[in-house]
Amino acid sequence: MADRQIGYPSIEKPWMKYYDYASTIQIKSETVYAHFINQNPSIDSIALEYFNNKISYRKYIENIENSKRCFQAIGIKKGDVVTLCMPTIPEVFYIFFALNQIGAIANFIDPRTNNEFIRNNLKDTNSRALIYVDAVHDKFEDIKTNSVLKNIYYVTVSQSFPSFLKTLYDLKNRIVYRKIESLSHKRWTGGWKEKSNDDYPIEAVSKEDTAAIVYTSGTTELPKGAILTNKNIIALIIQNKICDYGWEKNDKFLEIMPPFIAYGLVCGIVIPTCIGMHIIIIPKFEQKAFPDLMKKYKPNHIMGVPSMMEDLSKDAKMANADLAYLKTVVVGGDSISIKSEEYINEYLEKHNCKAKIMKGYGMTEMSSSAVFTRNKDCNLPGSVGIPLVGNNVKIIDPDSGEELRYGENGEICLTGPTLIQGYFNNTELTEAVFKIENGERWIHSGDIGYMTEDGILFIEGRSKRLIIRYDGFKVIPGLIEKALCLDDDVNECAVVGMKDVAHARGQLPVAFVVLNRDGNKNDVEKRLTILCQSKLPEYEQPAKIVFIEKLPLTSIGKTNYKELAKMIEDSCP
Repeated sequence: MADRQIGYPSIEKPWMKYYDYASTIQIKSETVYAHFINQNPSIDSIALEYFNNKISYRKYIENIENSKRCFQAIGIKKGDVVTLCMPTIPEVFYIFFALNQIGAIANFIDPRTNNEFIRNNLKDTNSRALIYVDAVHDKFEDIKTNSVLKNIYYVTVSQSFPSFLKTLYDLKNRIVYRKIESLSHKRWTGGWKEKSNDDYPIEAVSKEDTAAIVYTSGTTELPKGAILTNKNIIALIIQNKICDYGWEKNDKFLEIMPPFIAYGLVCGIVIPTCIGMHIIIIPKFEQKAFPDLMKKYKPNHIMGVPSMMEDLSKDAKMANADLAYLKTVVVGGDSISIKSEEYINEYLEKHNCKAKIMKGYGMTEMSSSAVFTRNKDCNLPGSVGIPLVGNNVKIIDPDSGEELRYGENGEICLTGPTLIQGYFNNTELTEAVFKIENGERWIHSGDIGYMTEDGILFIEGRSKRLIIRYDGFKVIPGLIEKALCLDDDVNECAVVGMKDVAHARGQLPVAFVVLNRDGNKNDVEKRLTILCQSKLPEYEQPAKIVFIEKLPLTSIGKTNYKELAKMIEDSCP
C-alpha cells in the first residue's frame, strides 16, 4: 500500500492546476441577504425585468425590506418555516431574501405538485405560513389555518406587472380572487409599512442556519427535502465568482429555471442577484417561445438543460439569428451527447457567438452545481469539467467502496462546503446517504463516471439506472447511448431496462432512439445493431431498439426514464 497516495483523484486533486487560488474558500458567518448587500449593488441599475416592468436594485431592496416587515408583523421568527408554492416571479425574490434576514426558512414546493403531497408537506414541515400563486388556487381550497399554520396568503402573477397589464389581468381574474378570499385566504402585498425595523428585533442569524428547503427532482424515486444553509449558498456564490465566467454587473441574465429546485434558486436567483445582473424573469418557460425571448431580450447569459439548447439550435426561427450578444451558455441537470454538444457549438459559432456551451454537474445535495467546465482547457467534449474550488471528488468501486484510480469507472462521490446538512425530517435517510469517511462527510451520488489524470470528470450514467442481467453482469446505459449516438442518423437516445422473461431474474437493455430524418427504420436498426456489436461487449448489446419521435421529458426538461420504463412495461404481455 506504499503507493496509496499515487493515482487517486481525491488525494492528488489535479484539477487545482486550473486555478490560481488556494484549495479552500473563506465564508463569513452571515445571511445570504447580508452577503448580497455587502457586494455593494449598483442600486440605480436594473435588477429585475418582468413583462417589460423594470425594477431597480433600489426598489428591489425596498421591496425586500417591506416584505420582511410583513413577516415580522404576523409573528414569523427565526427557525419558522414558510411554504412557498409559486413560479419565478419578482415576489419570490423579495420573499426569499426577506425570510433570510429574519432567519426563517423558505420551503419551496412545485405548484404542479399533487394535493396530497402539499397537505403532508405543510404538516411535516410545521409551516407557520403559506403563500401560493393564484393560478393554482384550486389545490388549496381545503387548506385552512390551524394552531400551527396561522397564515395563508395568495400572490398574483400580476402583482409586478406594468400598471395597465396588471389592471387587465386583475379584471379578468376578479372572480378567482373572490373565490380565494371566500376561503379566508388573504392577498399578499408585501407593502405594510406601519412600523419601523426597530419595532421588530431580529435574532442573530449565522451561516449554519437553514435558509431554504428544496426538493430533489424525483426522476428515479420520491422527492426528498434538502436543507440548504446560508453557508451552502454563499459558498456556491464564491465558487462561481472564483471561476470568473465573465458574468458582470448589469449583464442581462435570462432566468427561466423554477425557484423550487436548487439549480433555479441558487444559480438562477441568488447568484445573478449577488453579481448585480439585470435579471429577466420568465415565470413559465415554454420551448416554443424560446426563440422569441432570445430575439426580444438579447440576453448575455442563459442557463438551462441540454434539451433547451438542442431544440433552440434546430428551430427555424433561429436559422438566421445573430447571437453575438451571448457571453455564456450554461447547460446542466441532464446528460448531453458529444454529437449534440458539437452540433450546438457549431451552431453558436456560425451565428457569431464566441462562447461554447459550458457544462456542469451537480445535484440538490450539493446545492446544485459542484463541477463545472470553468474554461476551454477543461471543457473537453463529453466532459462536465473540474470540481469547483473547495470541493473534492472521488470515484469508488460501488461494491467494495474502495477508491478507484484515474480512468476507472465507478460511483462518483462528492464533498465540499456546499454539501447540504441532510434531508428534512429524515435522519435515517440522511445517515444512509451521507457518509463520514476519513473525517470528511461525503455524498454518494449514485452516478457512474471516471476522472482523467488532469482532474476532468466524465459521467457515464446513473447507478440507479444500472441494468443488472440475469448472469450478474452490470450494464451502464450511458455506454450504449454513447455508442448509438455515433451513427449520423441518431439524434438522441435513452436506454432503460426491461424484464428478462427468459430467466427468473434480471433485466435486458432497451434503446429508445430518435432519428434525425425519416428513413427505412429496418435498415437503420440493422446498422445500429452492427455498430453496437463493434463498440460494446456482448453483454451490453441492446436486446431491443425502439424508434420514437421524441424522448419524454420531466417538467424541468430532463429525460423521463420513468416514462420510458412504463412504456416498456405497458407493451409487455
